[in-house]
Amino acid sequence: KTKQLQQHLQTVQVNLNVSEDVSNCSLHEKQLLLIARALSNNTNYLLLDEPTSSLGPKEVETFGKLLKDLKSKGIGILLVSHRLSEIRNFADDVTVLHNGQVALSETITTITDQQIVEAMTGKQLTLPINTAPKTGSEELFKVQELLLHEGHSPLSLTIRKGETIVIYGLIGSGKTTLAETLFGARHTYHAEIDGQKLTIKTPRDAIKAKIALVPEERRKQGVFLSEDIISHTNLHQSGWKRKQTELNDATTAISSFGISPNDPKALIHSLSGGNQQKVSIAKWSGFKPNLFLLDEPTKGVDIAAKQDIFQFIRNITENGSSVIYFTGEQDEALHIADRILILANGEFVGEYSPSELSPEQLLHLSEGSYSIESRS
Repeated sequence: KTKQLQQHLQTVQVNLNVSEDVSNCSLHEKQLLLIARALSNNTNYLLLDEPTSSLGPKEVETFGKLLKDLKSKGIGILLVSHRLSEIRNFADDVTVLHNGQVALSETITTITDQQIVEAMTGKQLTLPINTAPKTGSEELFKVQELLLHEGHSPLSLTIRKGETIVIYGLIGSGKTTLAETLFGARHTYHAEIDGQKLTIKTPRDAIKAKIALVPEERRKQGVFLSEDIISHTNLHQSGWKRKQTELNDATTAISSFGISPNDPKALIHSLSGGNQQKVSIAKWSGFKPNLFLLDEPTKGVDIAAKQDIFQFIRNITENGSSVIYFTGEQDEALHIADRILILANGEFVGEYSPSELSPEQLLHLSEGSYSIESRS
């Protein structure tokens, strides 16, 4: 039995001790374990629902090779995905569902990305939507000598008003650790925020300092699944408040963020992933943050929701708020950033303007296997 299990783990190219507790495995290891479990039943068909949502670029590349290997063995694969690059690279045929109806069904080689996007959203969209770099003159947030891990070099970070900084890193780079640290959820640190020297010991301190975190794991940390939209859009309120005012706040948030359904009493567990993420962001509106920490905010959301999130970032930065955007997606990093800081093993290994980098260069830099000789 152990030998068979090892064979299935080898098939999905994951190196794990068979006696390891699954709770100790990373998200991408758990995804591969699920596939290995399905293969253990000698299946002829494999249904994969957003299998790469927790994988980094290298893991996705490895996953693509796994799919090709499984196809060569005669296993039919039904892949559910929002990612255009995966649809293009992995699929032979593509069927797009929109509002429960088939909006498109074609061989992948006969259609364009634009056709897929329009079928998915039901409207015309231009991809990518480029943003003009914005850099304010005033510093909003400055931290120096921030230590993420013992034995690593300390980090320093400055962000200006109206600026979007991308922290780009692969799985295990320390992105989430950095996001949680800046939110006061890891350990105490000192920062200069809007000209004031502050000590951030807890998330409560961060919220008082007008810092908001939208976590990567929205279902566990970003929303309350059993609560409704009203509960989330009124988190900033304390004490008694008229129900009509609560309803108005929820209705405003639903309209501003394009949350569907537009029912303030809708329970969060009934919403799609994209709409849950919008609620996770919208719940901060009443706190009026000056700095948003967005940790993989488009993970597992569809293209339309992704565009809404990008539009939200543009809106708040145009109004002077700032964003630190944590991601392992090259295209997103290059698309949304004014500046890109590359994080590897808990340390910054480079700072670049998006115009200096291609997606391939960004990936190589994050692995420490590449350098750009000439930089402006």
